[in-house]
Amino acid sequence: MINENASEVQTFVRGTVDEVRKFTRDTIWTFSGLGFQSVVGLVTVAFLTKSFPAELYGVWAQISVTTALLAPILTLKLDSAYIRFLSGQQNREKIRQSLGIVIWPVFSIGFLLLVISWILRESLSAAIFVDSRYMPFVSLTFLWTAVRALFGLSLCYYKALRRIRRVAVMQIGCSLLQTAILAILIINGFDLIWVVFSNIIIQGLFVILVLGLIFLETGVPTLHIRGLKEYVLFSIPILPSALLFWTMNSSSRYIITHLLGLSYAGIYSVSWSLVNLISFFITPVAANVFYTVSGLWEKGEVQKVKSYLQYSTKIFLCLAIPAIVGLSMLSQRLLSVLTTSEFLSGELLIFFLGVGVIFSGVYQINVYVVYLVKETGRLPLVIALAAIINVGLNLVLIPQIGIIGAAVSSMVSHFTLATIVTVWAQKAIGITIDSKLLVKVVAGSVVMALALYFIRVDGIFGIILAIVTGATIFGTALFLMRAFSDRERRLMKETIAGLVPRLN
Repeated sequence: MINENASEVQTFVRGTVDEVRKFTRDTIWTFSGLGFQSVVGLVTVAFLTKSFPAELYGVWAQISVTTALLAPILTLKLDSAYIRFLSGQQNREKIRQSLGIVIWPVFSIGFLLLVISWILRESLSAAIFVDSRYMPFVSLTFLWTAVRALFGLSLCYYKALRRIRRVAVMQIGCSLLQTAILAILIINGFDLIWVVFSNIIIQGLFVILVLGLIFLETGVPTLHIRGLKEYVLFSIPILPSALLFWTMNSSSRYIITHLLGLSYAGIYSVSWSLVNLISFFITPVAANVFYTVSGLWEKGEVQKVKSYLQYSTKIFLCLAIPAIVGLSMLSQRLLSVLTTSEFLSGELLIFFLGVGVIFSGVYQINVYVVYLVKETGRLPLVIALAAIINVGLNLVLIPQIGIIGAAVSSMVSHFTLATIVTVWAQKAIGITIDSKLLVKVVAGSVVMALALYFIRVDGIFGIILAIVTGATIFGTALFLMRAFSDRERRLMKETIAGLVPRLN
């Protein structure tokens, strides 16, 4: 939690309520888009795990983590540079030039990766799936990477201009159509390869739609080599960070696949998909922080940047900590509804993975300070340390205690990363952690956990009732412990009061 002195909060309330309302409104839209994606993601998990064995779900999981690895390589992290430099830009010609800087290099690199994947498909199948039988999935994996990267890059146009509602609508539409087609194919007995192919086709159509709408506004962009240098100098130091961060989050799936087999990778991935619901809380907050503080930093409003980071960290921790406690307690009953008994993995795995996600969220908010002060060159060294810890612990623990070892490795490495970056942000703009407020949130979560322990949960409606009950108990506990100051509560009330007419 963040420690704010009275004068800072008073200034923040008086001078930036409208800005906070805009930030909160954008967060709600992002929250809605990603929340819908999370829900349909669980539906996807349910259809896949109830229709295919753990080994084939392991193939799906390997495709997902491989696209996550290749996407930063394909984009060169130009999406981050695009948002960083285009935030608040109104000049149409500069916007069009910026599009040309980022889009055409990605098209070129994507085509090159597709050619490489075709030539090396047999070797890549052994590396990704530990089995040459799954060679047809290799080219599809690389094609899906290209399509997903272009979809994300195209949405950056609306993110940079803070048209967050448009982003949410596109994400919801794409996810809904993908899940609907996936369900139809599985119900009618189609193989996994057709499920993967359908997802690629649908997302490709949305890429064409989004780019078409953008080009109608800006005109078709051309390649601008001159401007590419500035973007690359900003983004290239971030690229190793993205790859190393993937090592922390996803390399465990590769290690599990090679040491234990695809089935165990599938089981681990189902638990990870469930825990990844916590990202439902961090991604909207962290993303909108970046769009907002980038513009404020350019105006020299450092105090407002600090206030937004503090405000965002409070929102995230107050949501994520009780969420992971409750999710751990309900996880096996929820998995038994969504999947088969083959995929049940135990509450301890869920808890360790969840704590790691919380540390990851703290990192994702505070790392933007590093971006703003343009010290990204040192960031790969920090992430490399955490990645080495992660891989080393995985190699030691997975053979000893199985997939729980991967969860412990994730938790320890993310704790290391969050600690270093938080201290870094503190030195840069003076952010501090309010341990008293953090203790109140933990205490409220414990009270909620004790109540959930005595609630009998049967079926999906019982789970929903337990979630509502737990949230009510936690909120009441925070209120009784006066977790927020009077000024903070007034800020929240004024913010919410201004949202209702604006959301229409």
